[in-house]
Amino acid sequence: AEVLYKAIKEEESNEKLFEFLFNAFQLFDLDEKNYVNFHLIFLGQLTNYIGIQPNANVSETNLHFDLQEGSFINYTPSHNAFISPPTSKQLKLILETSLNNINLSFNNSDRKVLLKVFLDYYHLHLSNFDNLKSLSVLEEVLN
Repeated sequence: AEVLYKAIKEEESNEKLFEFLFNAFQLFDLDEKNYVNFHLIFLGQLTNYIGIQPNANVSETNLHFDLQEGSFINYTPSHNAFISPPTSKQLKLILETSLNNINLSFNNSDRKVLLKVFLDYYHLHLSNFDNLKSLSVLEEVLN
């Protein structure tokens, strides 16, 4: 709820966003087993609806993800807002995964790193997206 409160700044109705949220929460409510990666896929899919979708249309592997540019690149950027190839590969997998198919094999450590990546990305691309009070709760419950 806190992530949505900080990320969504709609002043007009947005049927596509509403539909996405409604369906996502329905799936989450119905799935009794495969929820540990839900938050990651949800955050990845949400970017499509709030206008900050990363460019994941690359076929190469061993790429860095540039958090500032929102794209996968084949070189190390001159700034520090990027993630290394192994985590970038996991991020790309998340971005390509639908909420209907969340059977990804990440351990708790991977999930924690990927959650931080998403929150850093949101922080860079959305104004007033900082100081999440629920981060520790989110990590505890979903990991």
